Amino acid sequence: MSDEADRLAGLDAPVRRYLAHAMPDGPLRVPGVRIAMAGRIRAGAWLPFRADQESDGRSFAWRATVGPRRIPLLSVTDRFARGTGSTHGRLLGRLPLLRAAGSDIDRSAAGRAALESVFAPRACSPGTA
Repeated sequence: MSDEADRLAGLDAPVRRYLAHAMPDGPLRVPGVRIAMAGRIRAGAWLPFRADQESDGRSFAWRATVGPRRIPLLSVTDRFARGTGSTHGRLLGRLPLLRAAGSDIDRSAAGRAALESVFAPRACSPGTA
């Protein structure tokens, strides 16, 4: 049996099928993915936003700015790592506007990390911790 087959052997059948489909050549050792995004978000009015997200299938950090590029009105950071999630927002990059943490945020962020792990299946395959 190959090393890859050995790693997958203890997993449930649907997980084995997904990983075999997502990584037909086996896992590459990659630390994760970085995604850049831009668009419009409704914050009262529709405003431009830019964001970057780093994710390794087990954790993520999403950093966004909302408003004109020269003077962002709002900066927001969502994080999840080691079972803990948080959201922080600052007005004009300096004034604390929102802060969320606790067990509800932890569960929500864990669900988001699990859902978004589809973008980095090689990063969350067995043996790549």
